[in-house]
Order: sequence, then C-alpha cells, then structure tokens
Amino acid sequence: MQLGDYFLDRETMLLHCGDEEKAIEPKVYDVLMYLVENRQRHISITELHENVWKGRFVSDAAVRKIISKLRLLFDDNHNEPKYIKSLSKRGYRLICHVDLNKKAIKSIPPVPDISVNAVNSLVQDPQFVSPSTTFSNYSQAINSQSNQSQKTDDINKIDINDLDSKGHGSIVDGEKIAISSKAVNRSFWQRLTQLQSSVLVCSLLLLVSGLSYLVYFYEINITPDSKTVVENKALYADNDGRDNSTQHIDEQASLVMNETNLLKTLTGDKIGVAVHDDKQLTAFAMKLDEGVGYQIFLKDMASNKVMQLVQNVTFPLSLTFNKTGDKFYYIDHVEGSSSLIEFDLASNEYARRTLITDYFGLYDLSFSPTIDNKIYFTGELNKDDGISGYSYNFSSKEIVPVTDKVSANFMDFRMRFSNNGQQLAVLRLDSENNQSELRIIDLPLNKVVYRRWFEQRVYYLEWLNEHMLAVLSNRGLYRLDISTDMVKVFNGDYNFRGLELAKSNENLYLLRRQSSDNRFVSKTLPFSEFVTDNIIEDDLDLTLMGGQNNNDKAFFTGITATHYVLSQFDYQTNEHTELVKVKDKLRFLYSSRDGNKILYKEDKRLVFLTLSTGDKQFLSNKQQRISYARFSKDEAAIIYGVKQYDIWVVNRFDIATGETTELFKGYQDAIEYREGYVLVNDDFELILYQNSQQQALGYKLNSELYNLVFIMNDYLYWQDTDYIKVIFNELNLTTFKHEQKEFDFLPITFNMAINQEAGRLWYNSRKRKSELYHFNINRFLL
Repeated sequence: MQLGDYFLDRETMLLHCGDEEKAIEPKVYDVLMYLVENRQRHISITELHENVWKGRFVSDAAVRKIISKLRLLFDDNHNEPKYIKSLSKRGYRLICHVDLNKKAIKSIPPVPDISVNAVNSLVQDPQFVSPSTTFSNYSQAINSQSNQSQKTDDINKIDINDLDSKGHGSIVDGEKIAISSKAVNRSFWQRLTQLQSSVLVCSLLLLVSGLSYLVYFYEINITPDSKTVVENKALYADNDGRDNSTQHIDEQASLVMNETNLLKTLTGDKIGVAVHDDKQLTAFAMKLDEGVGYQIFLKDMASNKVMQLVQNVTFPLSLTFNKTGDKFYYIDHVEGSSSLIEFDLASNEYARRTLITDYFGLYDLSFSPTIDNKIYFTGELNKDDGISGYSYNFSSKEIVPVTDKVSANFMDFRMRFSNNGQQLAVLRLDSENNQSELRIIDLPLNKVVYRRWFEQRVYYLEWLNEHMLAVLSNRGLYRLDISTDMVKVFNGDYNFRGLELAKSNENLYLLRRQSSDNRFVSKTLPFSEFVTDNIIEDDLDLTLMGGQNNNDKAFFTGITATHYVLSQFDYQTNEHTELVKVKDKLRFLYSSRDGNKILYKEDKRLVFLTLSTGDKQFLSNKQQRISYARFSKDEAAIIYGVKQYDIWVVNRFDIATGETTELFKGYQDAIEYREGYVLVNDDFELILYQNSQQQALGYKLNSELYNLVFIMNDYLYWQDTDYIKVIFNELNLTTFKHEQKEFDFLPITFNMAINQEAGRLWYNSRKRKSELYHFNINRFLL
C-alpha cells in the first residue's frame, strides 16, 4: 500500500521510504488502517474510541498520543500537514495520496491465472469482505465504478453478551461490508505492464466484475435496483459524520390538534406523562403551586376520575407503567440524590417502595416487551461518571450496565425497545456540540445496524413499528424510517417545541406546552437595590439574553416554523424590528452602548454586525467552538473565547485593523476588570487576574448553563440552578462578599440579560400551561 512517499507492508507492518524501514506498533497500525479505510472524511476521537479500542475506556489523551506517534512515523508537521490533518471538533483525516494496490517493486507477484479459483480468491481477498448478514432491511448498496475509492459501511458490531440475561453490551470491531472494483483494476494494470492483449484482459475483467457483483447482491438478498438504506449523508459527509444541514426532509404533513383528540386532565404545566391503554390509565406530573414541588396524578380514563398519587416530587423526569399496568414507576431527580420509585397499583393502598436511591442523576425509564423482570433506566451514579444505560433486576436487585461510557461529553440518556423487543434505540447527546446521535442495535445480530446524527437536540423517541420511530427534537416532530432513511416532518400550524412523547399499543400521546403571560422583568443592581423597574409583556415566543447595553433598545431572538429571527425592540414604541432571519440557529451575545454594533452566533459561527451599514463579519467557522464574545470596555475590540486543537484560547479582535491577537491560552473567557481580567478556565473556575497575578475566587460555573458572566462596577454576576431554583449570583470583587437571589425553577428561564450602562438585570418569566393530545399510530404510518 502506498501512502504518500511511503510504502506500507501490511503483512510485516513495516513502513518503507527509500532504504529507511520503520516498525509500526499494533495499536498505531490499527488507527492508521481505520484512517485509510475512512479517508474520505474526518474521524472523531469518539469514533476511534468505539471502533479501534472496541468500547474499552481509554482517555482522549491516549488517542491523541497514538496520532502523535503516527505523525512521527511520517515526519509530519501538524501545522503544515501532508499526511494527517486535524480540525477542532471534527477529528483527524488522512490527506496523503493512497494507493491500496501498490506493491513493493521487489515483491511484484506473477500475474495470476484468471479462473474460477481466481475469482473465488478475489472475492475472499481482505479488501473484498463479503456480507455475512441476510438482514436485508439494513443492507448497504455501494457504488462500484472503477474511478471511485473504496467505501466501507459504518455499521459496528456490538457485543450484547446475552442482554436478556445480563443486560450488558460493549462495542467491538466494526464489520466492513464493501465491494470495490479496485482489486479488479489491480489485475488489469498488471496485465498492461506485461503488454498482454487488451481485448482479452478487458473481457476477463468484465467477467470478474460481473461475478463479484452477482455474488454480492445474492449474499445480501437485495436486487441491483434496491434502494440504499443504511448509508446516509450523515455517515459519509466530510463533517465528522454529522448531518450539518438543518434537517433532511423527504415528506411533510400536518397534525391538527383540537377537541376531538384532546385528553382532558388538569389545567397547568405538565412535564411528564405515561399512558396504559389496556388499563385506561394516564399518569402525569405537574405543578399546581409554584411554592412547592411537583405533584403526580393518576387519571382513570373510563370514569374520568383524577387522584393525586404523590404530593411533593422535586423533578419527576420520567414516568412509566409496566407491561401489565399494575405497577407505576417514576424518577425523582435530585442532583446528587436521585431515586427510582415504584407504586403497586394492584394493592388497596398503592404500596410504594424505593428501588434505587443516591444516584447523582436519573433521567429516563423504559421496559422491554419481552423481559418482565427488569426495568431499564439511564443515569449516573457519581457526578463525573457520564450518563449511561442500565438494567435493574426486580428479583436480584442487581444493576447492570447496558451501554458503555465513551466520554463525559457523550450521554446515553434515553433507550427504547422496539415492539418485538428485537431492537434497542439509544439516544446519545453530545453536550459539547449540542447535537444528538441515534443508534439502533439489532439484539439478535449483536450489532449496531443504524446510526444518524441530528444537528439539534433530540429529546424523545418512540417506536411506531419495527422500522419507524417518532422523534421529537427542539425543531419539531419527525417520523424516521430507518429502513429507507426517509424523514417525514409533522409541523402543521403548531410549534412542537417542548412536546413530550408517550406511546401505548395504539396511540401516540403529545404533551404540547403553551406559554402565556410572556414577561421580561428588569431588576436594578446591585442586589442591595434589587427592585423591579420595568416589565415587558409580549405574546411572541422570544428570548432576551446577553449583554444588552443600550438604554433605548433591546435585542431578542425567536423562532418560527422555518427560521430563526433576531429582532430589535424599541422601549418607547414597544415595536419589534426584524434584523436577521436565517435557517440556522441564532444566539444573541452582546450589543454596543449605542446599539449600532452587535455580536451573535449563527450556526455556531461568531458574527459581528454593524446595523447602520449592514456590514457582517464572520470571526470563526462552524468547526470552532465559541464560549462567549463581548466588546472591550472602549468598544474598539472584540474579546472572545475559542477552542483550537482541544485548547481554549481567548483572542482579541481589533475592529479598526482586523487583526487578531491571543490574550490567554487555557482559558475560555476573559472579562475586563480594572487593569486586569476575571478569567474562566477549562474547569469553569473563576479566577481574578491582576498585575500578572492569579487568584482563585473559589466559585465554579455550571458548565451546562454557562451563558453569560459579566462585571458591573466592582460586582461579578453569573447564573446557576439546582433544578429546583434558578439562582443569580453576585460577588463583590473588593470585599469578596457573595450574595444570591433565588427564583422558583418553573417560570424562570435560564437566559438572563444585563444592561451594564443602566445597571439592570433582565430575566424571562413565564407561566405555562400544557395540554395532552392523542393520535392513532396509523396517523403517523401513512
């Protein structure tokens, strides 16, 4: 195999360049081979974890060390790479010329006979791994034109280790299903070098190609005209395997919500729902009184009677019934001490018992239709464990891992078994990039048979049948057909953000939240003068956040059915003026004091916009992660944090000259204070930097809610939550006195805005209500 200027002997694992010979370590060789096989795209560290380390946990640093060894082998410079190129958040890619069929000059073999045995040996060549599965719904067709590179499918085996009895799974080596015409070309060029008859050679090649083609399609049980069903653009795009489009939509439909499909419950904001059609029972969690926790109610749909089952639950993240409907389960999520509770509905007093307690976090519950003695949940025992899937055995009380940990940033927070129990859908959240991955594991085949990335947060999913799922994200409700990779969106006249899904045998239940009394409240600062001085009420679904430093205008972001919108609000006229309307996600960051210049993020890119001229500058690309951006105190520059090659850097962009200089390395934010800064390091710790001296302030930001830290005079402000309360923090940087203002978690959003010029803190306060609708599953299958 030729790799740039080097020849790789795959039998001896030796790398040759002239007279120089280098031995390759086994793991380094494995990573190199994976990069070769997938050279058409960038490979993330996570993908290397899963496919080279086979699910065995190793640190990201260990993976990077292997990449460094590869660069040393090729004498490659990572600043000006010729072999391995890396991009932040996308991973690594082999960029040198690759000739898989190149042989060492000293070892060119004789031309083999073209015979039946030769055809058989060709099919058995390591580059020609024949498909071993007859599972036609997940077969992969490939393009075998002779001028294209070999493709391999991205299906990974997973060792479930008899999930029915052990409930444990771990990823092992990926199985490659690929047929390529390059091996045919190899024989072709060898015969040309020996000046054989071109007519005879071409005829033989056509025969071999045709036989290989027939063997391939015969073994995977599809016809040449069948539709490609496994490979989708999310898997093979040159973007770390992620679908960066807004959403690939194949069909659209509408869902009409009216009185005919409304399931009457209680008026209020519901956050969870569970339904059992056979027992005609509905359970839902809601908050009747803002001063206490949530309550869980049970409704008998036959008699329309509603009873309160639980009085005070901190945060009931998931509710479910067992298969027979005689037991009910819910999670009480309390950070650091979460519990799984069971109610015996068959007993006269609805006996209650705690199954699991003292987990740092519990998030989701599910049952397998074929396993009666287990309940499945997602959670994390300790704070830094990461969220994974587990099973709990009712008899033995044994808790067994079901999904493996990859890293703390990847959270397997939802699992759903198909109706026949043969497939497991796992929803993984990439918290760093705010994206989601769906995996379908075929349990009898012990392998991942489908993967899809969503450039958005997917919250819920439910199986509709053996190959279709309902998927709910922050952008809408979709039906995904995993056998064809086709997507159908149900948008209609309703905004589906904030829905929750529950499924029974016949119906899909949608909990639609509606905001009412949308209010933006302004409080004066500091906390010693914390009184309401202004309220803006609007019926639009808007968000107010960031550094709002103009006294006459405020900047809002909103979302419609098709676009994200950035608008300007005039305090005097109470009118909104639309400034930016795009299909990519928007997030407002900062405004200048005169309101003429603003900073915002558009599809992850940092944007500097001058309103008077319409000049728009992109200060970063989509592959760079931006922590925050703000104008300097003199507004002559923009200070922003960006992650470069896994290292956070704070840069200063000079608006007049367009030059960028580095201020700090190893920090993700810097807020000017007097002659120095307040810094935020990699661990979200606050550090005072004065006179080239650093002083830890003793406070740490919430990494999940990090959106704005600001300084007004000598006071530092930031936001936090324990999922019971929303907490605004104030720290005096001269006396180091710390104060907090707490608000109930329900009506207050996580977004706050600051007007440093006027000394105001803005927050969004909403009173919500939600309604439960039901639809026959056939409605989604049409």
